[in-house]
Amino acid sequence: MQTDRNSRLSINNIIIYLLLIATLLIIFFASGFAKVNWGMNQVSFISPALYSILLGMAIAMLAWIVFRPGQGLYWGGSNDWLYGSRKIFGRGLFLIAALAIFLIFRFQAHLYDSGYLRLAYMAQREIPVIPWYEFGGTFLPYLFYRIISLIQTDAIAAAVWGYQISSFLSGLIYIWMIFKISELLSDSFRNRLAFVLLTFFSGISILSFGMVSPLPPLLPAIAAVVYIILKWHRIKSFRYFYYLWGIVILGTIVNIQFLAVVPAVIYISILKFYKEKATGKLAVAISVLSGVIGVAVLYIWAGSDIGVANRILLLSGKMPDSGYSLFSARHLLDLLNILFLLIPLWLIFLYFMVRMIMSSKLNTVTTALFILAGSQLILLFIIDPNDGMARDFNFYAFPLVGLLLTGAYAVIAGVSKDSASSPRPGFQFCLLGLILAVPMFVVHLTPAATVTYLDRFLQYNDTKLESALLAYRDYYFSVGNYTEADRREQEINGKVQDALQSRLVNDLFYHKRTEDAFSYASQLVTHNPYNATYRMQLGNLYKYYKKYPEAEKELKIALKLDPYRPELYHFLADFYRETNEPEKSYSTIEDGLRVDPKNSSLLTDLTYYYYHKNEFAKTDSLCEVMMARDTAAYYAYLYKGLVAEHMGQYRQALDYYTKFTRNDNLPEYGVIMKRMNSITQMLSDSTKNK
Repeated sequence: MQTDRNSRLSINNIIIYLLLIATLLIIFFASGFAKVNWGMNQVSFISPALYSILLGMAIAMLAWIVFRPGQGLYWGGSNDWLYGSRKIFGRGLFLIAALAIFLIFRFQAHLYDSGYLRLAYMAQREIPVIPWYEFGGTFLPYLFYRIISLIQTDAIAAAVWGYQISSFLSGLIYIWMIFKISELLSDSFRNRLAFVLLTFFSGISILSFGMVSPLPPLLPAIAAVVYIILKWHRIKSFRYFYYLWGIVILGTIVNIQFLAVVPAVIYISILKFYKEKATGKLAVAISVLSGVIGVAVLYIWAGSDIGVANRILLLSGKMPDSGYSLFSARHLLDLLNILFLLIPLWLIFLYFMVRMIMSSKLNTVTTALFILAGSQLILLFIIDPNDGMARDFNFYAFPLVGLLLTGAYAVIAGVSKDSASSPRPGFQFCLLGLILAVPMFVVHLTPAATVTYLDRFLQYNDTKLESALLAYRDYYFSVGNYTEADRREQEINGKVQDALQSRLVNDLFYHKRTEDAFSYASQLVTHNPYNATYRMQLGNLYKYYKKYPEAEKELKIALKLDPYRPELYHFLADFYRETNEPEKSYSTIEDGLRVDPKNSSLLTDLTYYYYHKNEFAKTDSLCEVMMARDTAAYYAYLYKGLVAEHMGQYRQALDYYTKFTRNDNLPEYGVIMKRMNSITQMLSDSTKNK
């Protein structure tokens, strides 16, 4: 009895108890610090009854760990079902249960990661928007969308299911790979199951609940990398080299974030080619150097490309949030929040990892895992949360998988030389992790709680307000609450000062107060240098004042910042048309039509180009296309009339001009009215002469 008591009061265990107590205090009692607490305060948005239940369960679990460390539950024949002769069937049942959970509790509101914008880009464009840096992660949902759209007439609903099927499948493959990894990490059934549950019972699993995001496929990809590293360590076969680098290539195609695994892959590859003992330190040095070079290249690239600079944090803050930078207190607090949000037991994981290093138990596999975790944490550190980390939390899930897998392994492996003084309550940690993760799942999978949670975050992050209000509008519109959708949209002009000023720029220009419009547009760009709309407005005003070099620069920057907005191509093409550079205008139009082939402004620009190149057949053909898509395509009637007039078909030209002049707000209205009068007079004179 005395021995057990001494074991419980060992330095190692006291530190574990203190870390657990600190974790519980932060998660359950730190919600009052709302200004700096958005990921640790999930319990603030659940019901009082659920809060009391979870708090009681967490305290009971803590007592269980303290007084009965290492004691688990009786599992009967579970080993045979999960790791024995019946493991295929047993794991299949596990996956079916997981899929049922994913389906029942799936995301109903897509307020994270520009979810509704992604749905619109997939369902409302003739060619879906698939950014190169997340090609595979967007293309896979698009394939499912195309299949679903065969039976689902609602394009947006089909797009939602496309993303959600990708998310569900990614989650199931990830779980299957975790089972495979656990077999290679330990021979103990309890340790294997503890690893699986520690990994599964974390906030990172929320990506598998049907999130509209390109990132879920990264989970099985990184699990596959870890599995092959472990397999290669056991089976000395050169084919695993090809498997490993093949997955790196596929993962990078899925999302550019996957390059963060390269240092670990380089390390294991070097060790397998050069087996000398001295190679270990060299392999570590080379892998670390590769990571440093990768970060350096990224920041050099950002220095010449504002689109890249917009996605990473810099040493100094970027307007409009100048106080938010790499080492700012707010950023560090955000990282603390994301850790508690996605891995509630991260303090325990980190402690066991430190103990593993101090106990000199690092081997080839554990060193690879530590390098993987470290390189991913660097990625975590430099990502810029453009819409706020609370709304972009999914971008931080993949960079934390290395920490999750390495920490879970460190827990089940144990670190103390004296096993009696280092009980390993792996399964108890699993249950505690589940209890602490429940509030996060409740908040993020319940639309009403999500809105309340995000509203709280936005109170202290007003620079992120506009995109959130647009997401709210789209959510309420999708569920048929048009009153709330309209209210949220109106809040943009009421609460977002820059959005109101941007509208003012347009109004001032319309009323010929160009100097005031230019002054306000310049202020907007100074305050929001990474906003494509404000850059576009300033570029158009520079063009108005014939300051062409400045205009071209601003319009090109706008395209760098948002290369999937067709109107930005239209304004740049219009600029080149005014500066008498028709080939540059044509090239810009073609680039824009590759983004959105149905865009009426770009089709009109192309029609103008062909008409002035005297390619009247192409002009007429394009007009037919525009009229087929929109019977009110006034510019199609305009160019049909111009072509008809050029061909001497004056009565047809007059008919087309008449249809064009039904809209008297167009700038060409006055000119066309004069042409109509001239044609009418000419036809009248010719009739009299006859």
